[in-house]
Amino acid sequence: MSSQIKNNQVEMSEQELDSVAGGLDVSLGNVGNFTQDSASNFKATNFEIQDFTTAGPGGASTGTAAELQQTQSNALNNIIAHQ
Repeated sequence: MSSQIKNNQVEMSEQELDSVAGGLDVSLGNVGNFTQDSASNFKATNFEIQDFTTAGPGGASTGTAAELQQTQSNALNNIIAHQ
């Protein structure tokens, strides 16, 4: 294996450029048409609980605090080929 860099120019198609760049390169073959649908959703919920108790002259107290955050998300993309 050579450690020498060769500066050869190569012309690439859009599909080849997409593949090299990490893009999408999809071949559906011999199809009449296709159906594509996508959906996504996001839901965030926050819960907070606080509790506190005090008593009279000279002392006693308690305290509680709790917080919960829940995040939910998903995405879907379907491509269906029809012959």
